[in-house]
Amino acid sequence: MITALQNVRQSKLPLILLHISGWVLFFSLPFIFMPKLPAMTYPAMPAFPPVPPMPVREVHLNPFLSRGILLLNGLLFIYFYLNAYWLMPKLFSRKKYWFFTLITICLLLLVLFVPEKVHLIHRGNNVIEFRRRSPDLIALFLFLVVFLLSSCIYIMRQWRNAERLNRAIENEQLTTELAFLRSQINPHFLFNTLNNIYTLAVTKSEYTGNAILKLSDMMRYVVTDAALDVVPLEKEIAYVKDFVELQKIRLTDKVTVVMDISGATSGCQVAPLLLITFIENAFKHGVSTAHASQIEIRLKMVNGKLDLLVKNNIHQGHQADISAGTGLTNAQRRLDLLYKNKHQLKIRQDNDTFYIHLLLDLV
Repeated sequence: MITALQNVRQSKLPLILLHISGWVLFFSLPFIFMPKLPAMTYPAMPAFPPVPPMPVREVHLNPFLSRGILLLNGLLFIYFYLNAYWLMPKLFSRKKYWFFTLITICLLLLVLFVPEKVHLIHRGNNVIEFRRRSPDLIALFLFLVVFLLSSCIYIMRQWRNAERLNRAIENEQLTTELAFLRSQINPHFLFNTLNNIYTLAVTKSEYTGNAILKLSDMMRYVVTDAALDVVPLEKEIAYVKDFVELQKIRLTDKVTVVMDISGATSGCQVAPLLLITFIENAFKHGVSTAHASQIEIRLKMVNGKLDLLVKNNIHQGHQADISAGTGLTNAQRRLDLLYKNKHQLKIRQDNDTFYIHLLLDLV
């Protein structure tokens, strides 16, 4: 709790310093740019015997050094925050334009006339003519400047809030969509694997026990690790290997599977159940009981970049739907969501061979 309060204070400190610096500069402008004006002159007194004329002595006054101007600055200071944090949010944003305009005009009249009256009372009637001409225009100008600046602060604050809301909505949509894609992928893999185990059990294959052990590892991965945002790349590869081994058990001698994994995979992380989709697609569409088939899986890591190439033969009956399945569509969408601008996925068909080439930056 203490740490959170400290973080809030630290985040607000630059804004507070910015406001203080802005007001110091704002209140200093008249003193910087306004020249001192002569208030009155005192001619040299006559002397007897006559002497050469003495120079005229002038007293200079700055019209901004008065109680009226100090009051004007105070009113502008109050109006700035009143407009930014009450008038704009409570009236203008709720389309109460007439009420907003009426209050703004009243505050403008207050700023124009009250400091003037205070100045006249303090100085009396012997006030320099400059005070009657220029400061009213200056007060009007300063009021407009404060109005524009405070309105801009409100607009910027609203824009930041809208940006935060949009990002929160996008993150929520992303989380929901990824959860939906994940819910579609997991049962699909398990269903196919259970079918394979069932076939082994019915035929009383000697590989049944080993297959059940691999299925247990795969289910553990799906239930525990697949719920995470990222997992170690070694675990994803181990899942792929178990899947391929289970697929080999049910395949005939007509199918050749080549799997090659190279490069340093330690320390790299990847989204769970991302690579398996491309492997599963090859076994789904590249296996035939009547014709010789070959599935080639090559994965290598080079400087934190994953290079996956999957090739399989295309058999009659699979040409129409081989690149339009739910698995590949979901995988493409997950890549767009999770690895935007960090991946290249090429899917193509060349005669009787189907290629999937994925380049994924994991750094």
